[in-house]
Amino acid sequence: MAPRPKPEAGSGSLRDCKSPETHGMKRILFLGAAHFQIPPIRYARAAGYYVLTCDNRPESPGHLLAHEAHTVSTVDQKGVLELARSRHIDGIVSFGSDVSALTAAVVASALGLPGVDVATVEILTRKSLFRQFLSSKGLQRQRYGAVRRGNIEAAAAFARDFGDSAVIKPVDSSGSKGVSVVHSAADIDGALAYAFSESRSDEVIIEEYIGRSGMQICGDGYMDRSKLAFIELGDGHFHDNDGLLAPFAETFPSTHSKAALDLLARKPFSRRRAIARAPSILTRSSPATARPSSSRSARAAAAISSRSPSAARPTWT
Repeated sequence: MAPRPKPEAGSGSLRDCKSPETHGMKRILFLGAAHFQIPPIRYARAAGYYVLTCDNRPESPGHLLAHEAHTVSTVDQKGVLELARSRHIDGIVSFGSDVSALTAAVVASALGLPGVDVATVEILTRKSLFRQFLSSKGLQRQRYGAVRRGNIEAAAAFARDFGDSAVIKPVDSSGSKGVSVVHSAADIDGALAYAFSESRSDEVIIEEYIGRSGMQICGDGYMDRSKLAFIELGDGHFHDNDGLLAPFAETFPSTHSKAALDLLARKPFSRRRAIARAPSILTRSSPATARPSSSRSARAAAAISSRSPSAARPTWT
């Protein structure tokens, strides 16, 4: 097969397939055409849909399976919306990608298509908002602080106050990009620089590090009318290296006790209908409780931000 010409990244079409056979087909726009995103693209083709792919990497293999392939970045909300409107799509899918989930929600809302509401996706894909949500609902009260690039010195001071270990990461990345577990004050500045380099919004979050007892729990479930209709929990497998923080495999069923798994399955949910993933950890004293903040941390947080509701959850702008 002759190599496909590569247009300039950011815009353009790799292929636009129009034929009598595709007339009248429902049109689905897939955000992302990487190798792991191929299965739903293949399924849509086999089910008789007109498939469009959107990925700023011309070499992404999913482009080869699409009726139309476009090199618009999946995080370019304006660009994707313009493309969706011009191609008169009937649906939009973000499969296996946190970073493009918000784009899918924004486009679906603008065009009146089925999708998750924008506010929900913002909470689920922005780590600072998610921590705030968990704390407000009493689901997990974990000590954390969010900071923008202009307050690095304050952020470093806050991270040092965690003592043995802290987690520093961008609020808007995925796949553990930009994430570090620091065990020494000497590593904090480098971890902050790394986190900011992977943040599109120039914001990072510093969290208390919670060690796990046994395997991390993973899983998938389905909720219907506020009831958990199905859930299957398994074990997430990680390399024994703080520099490799994303799981490399999942196995089912979980090796944890039935009592521990039942505890997770009973956790409250607020969505009427949703497909849910359940990455969780058990500590030696689960359910986990956050460490109390020290008086020194409280004084520092109060001095830095009068907008913070408590010293345990400072937010710096």
